Amino acid sequence: NLDILAELARTGEWSVVMVASTSTEEDAATRAMLEGAGVHVIRQYLPDVERAYQAADVYVFPVQDALGSIEVPLSVVEARACGTPVVTTPFGALPELFSEGAMVTYSETSAFAGHLRQILADPPTDSRREELEAFRADAFVRRAEAAFGAAATPLVVLSGVDGAGKSTQIERLTEALRRRGHTVETLWCRWDPLLVKPAIKLLGLLTRTAGSGQTTTAPAARRNTRAKVLDNRLMAAAWRALMVVDYGLRLAPRVRRARRRNDIVLLDRYWHDVMVDYSFGRNLHKPPRALAHLLPAPDGVIILDVDEDTALARKSDTPDREYLTERRRLYGEVAARYGGRVVDASREPDAVFTDVHGHVSDIAGLKIDPPEAP
Repeated sequence: NLDILAELARTGEWSVVMVASTSTEEDAATRAMLEGAGVHVIRQYLPDVERAYQAADVYVFPVQDALGSIEVPLSVVEARACGTPVVTTPFGALPELFSEGAMVTYSETSAFAGHLRQILADPPTDSRREELEAFRADAFVRRAEAAFGAAATPLVVLSGVDGAGKSTQIERLTEALRRRGHTVETLWCRWDPLLVKPAIKLLGLLTRTAGSGQTTTAPAARRNTRAKVLDNRLMAAAWRALMVVDYGLRLAPRVRRARRRNDIVLLDRYWHDVMVDYSFGRNLHKPPRALAHLLPAPDGVIILDVDEDTALARKSDTPDREYLTERRRLYGEVAARYGGRVVDASREPDAVFTDVHGHVSDIAGLKIDPPEAP
């Protein structure tokens, strides 16, 4: 919906600047349209991007398409943290996180120009100071926790190594629950990195050469490089912070909404899997405190356990046996620490489902149709 920026620029009333990401592919036609209208496009990495926010009189977020951004657009959070007023569409979970007031205006894009004139005529300077205080890290975590806190709807997690059959069991559970008249929603909750994609691409380049030799496989080289990176305290701290922003803040609204409108929510993986990824080769780490605050604690965790040979046979694209062995060990730690219920998933799907549906019935307190006799 970037054409609204071109419309604003064509009025000649203000200077319109767009800072574009370098990690996504550029649409040449869109850039030509924007620049032709007078929009100044900056497409480069800005290490001090906060200065761009602070230099702006108003930040505009015009996205309407639900797939156009994550549920809580981070650029809006950044603008408000820098004390810059925001005019935005009521996108995603923004209205739940930020109430309308002096520092944020929700509007259809057709009315953006009018709101900009009002803000520029009477800038909310006093409110800016209040907002800056509200965006200290601890204060913002409390705000997000209040907005995306837990609900009464049962939340059940299915985790385990790749090839354990999580998706199959969730499909069967969903069908059985719906036959009973329950509303159920399933969410795939593995961390699909957005902000760290450039770093992941760089890691791939660094390990491609190392993995081409005869003594070290590519997956092993990748793990060794990643371990060295996370051994650095600053890098480890940065990675854990990204868990909160790039995973927790993106996922919390989805979980909250699903719980609000369903009798039960089934999660295919959760933050436990993020910590298994992070802890590879070491003891299981605890999640960052802010992440634990943002994401509601599940009512139960079911670990589908399967031996390495079976997992490799089921999922041929698994990196290697070492990968499975280590992750299986860590999932055992998850079960021990967080009261997870371990199910032997190397058996036939019907036998696995008998145990899984029994655990879910017990955890959620909902009746589920028993598995059909073979």
